[in-house]
Amino acid sequence: MRKILIVTDPDFSNEVTLDRIREVPKEGTLFRVEHYLTPTHAKDGSAFSKAIQEKRDWLNQLVAPLVAEGFNIKTGVHAYGKLHETIIANAVDFGADYIFKPLRHHSTLRRLMYTSTDWNLIRFCPCPLLLLSEKSQVHGKPVLATLDLETRDEPHKRLNKIVLERAHALSDLIGGEVHIVNAYNMVTVAGGDASLDPLKYEVVQGRRDEYLKKAKSIAEANGVSIENIHLEEGAPEMVVNHVAESLGAGIIVLGTMARTGVSGMFIGNTAESVLEGANCDVFVIKQQDTSD
Repeated sequence: MRKILIVTDPDFSNEVTLDRIREVPKEGTLFRVEHYLTPTHAKDGSAFSKAIQEKRDWLNQLVAPLVAEGFNIKTGVHAYGKLHETIIANAVDFGADYIFKPLRHHSTLRRLMYTSTDWNLIRFCPCPLLLLSEKSQVHGKPVLATLDLETRDEPHKRLNKIVLERAHALSDLIGGEVHIVNAYNMVTVAGGDASLDPLKYEVVQGRRDEYLKKAKSIAEANGVSIENIHLEEGAPEMVVNHVAESLGAGIIVLGTMARTGVSGMFIGNTAESVLEGANCDVFVIKQQDTSD
């Protein structure tokens, strides 16, 4: 049975959460809708117990229409110290296949001072993570798969394959076409301003043609229309969100590498930047890599 853990957010539209549940087949799916409270919000133990019961009642009322429609939903309210750790612990205990959580945007200052729950989940969560935008629905909207076309190592090639597999699964679920996006940096390729040097310009064009050829090969091998390939120059987070916005995408499918050692501290830099600028759902997949 498919198991999905859904994290509620008091500052997020509950209608969106319900809409996402409705876009998942009810047959063969067990949902667990959870809310998290910090004990510091209560004056004493009695007040906190009352707050938990109130949230339990609220959650049960929230999911009641879905239960009436035949969805298999359990609810839970939990105290937490570090939110991402509690979510992950509950997901492991539940045996979750996916976590659905509202996507939170943060100011630049807050990002510098604090590590967000979303980013910590990207770094440490053992299962795929769907971060929900404020879009009322994603049905029928494009699914945008972000690929790394520059890589030649096997872990990243496997990650590209997994991203496309997940993108197709999501497109089947929501009835939208799969698109491919890749960002490239031609200044790095050319080693300077290619517009001032014909030889460097040829290098740049040759590299772009190489990326396009690789993208077409991947698209053809994975049932994606050639017209659905989007290659743009620029920072990945800027390109991905620009293409998603121009397409009216419902979901961005994003892959990250989970590394051990010191490099593990830096996982998700691009992913975090994409999240902060995204105006649609973001589905994050983590591929294990121990090649440090």
